[in-house]
Amino acid sequence: MFLGTPKFNKKLIFKNPSNLYENFCNAYAYYLAISIGTPSSKKQDIFIKAQEGWKTIRNLNEETIQNKINNYLQTPLKPIQYTSFMPTLVISNKITKQECIEKQLNKLNELQKLKKHAAAQVKSQAKKREALKTRREAIRYDSLGHPFFLLLNPDLPEQMHSYIKFGIAAKK
Repeated sequence: MFLGTPKFNKKLIFKNPSNLYENFCNAYAYYLAISIGTPSSKKQDIFIKAQEGWKTIRNLNEETIQNKINNYLQTPLKPIQYTSFMPTLVISNKITKQECIEKQLNKLNELQKLKKHAAAQVKSQAKKREALKTRREAIRYDSLGHPFFLLLNPDLPEQMHSYIKFGIAAKK
């Protein structure tokens, strides 16, 4: 974890301010950016807020406005804490540290196996869809390892139809 301060622009709205209004808008925008904590806010929103601030202060004398501008420009920066994304392990002895590392490796291996299994399922489904589209056949099984009975004898429905139609079944 370390501290840092982002860079804020003191001339955010007007690059070359020429009058009191432009100076106030820049100072107010700088103050807002610091108080929000983000240097890259929308300029239009900040400009609208600066105009609203100017409406409240424009009737005051020039010295008071200049003091307000100086106060805005001297706003102290707030340091931002950056934290690292790696989990820190504070472990006293080597055995527990080794156990933690082994647990993490086991979790990673399990996740990898699950990903491989999911990828194999996706490939299998794609293969079945392709077989259905190209050969117009659907492969189904009654139970694992045993093909459907009609796949073994594809002429069975026609034979049954002919038996019933011509009365062969009644003779048998």
